[in-house]
Amino acid sequence: MVAGRSPRAEGAFVDAAVEIEPFDVLACPQGHGIRYPYPEWGNELREAVVEALPFALPSGGEHLCVRCAAPLDGGGEPGDGRFPLRLRMRHGVEVTVTATLPVVVCARCGTAQAELSGDLENDLEDALTEAFGAAGLEP
Repeated sequence: MVAGRSPRAEGAFVDAAVEIEPFDVLACPQGHGIRYPYPEWGNELREAVVEALPFALPSGGEHLCVRCAAPLDGGGEPGDGRFPLRLRMRHGVEVTVTATLPVVVCARCGTAQAELSGDLENDLEDALTEAFGAAGLEP
């Protein structure tokens, strides 16, 4: 394997979509495919994306704004938000991911944020997996 670059990749699943900009990968010198930069990279990227996104804070039975702690339930305006993330992974691998998710905008401070649920987290992970496949990435 030799050093290479991934193609730009996109993936979508139900309520989540992602765009992954080109990044360093391992490539077959005969053009037979590309591999993750290191074996655990795919799972680590999924976790890093979820941790980097602004998710409303659950509190009791409601959600609070991640920025000003105002209640969001029933008060914010729903829509889609795009979140560009520049992530630095192990072994110096940098990757830029833009996630598009349903969001609620805080009526008090205007911060767009997603309400994290098991379904949304699964949709996001499935969108990333679809993008990996679209790029031809293999573990």
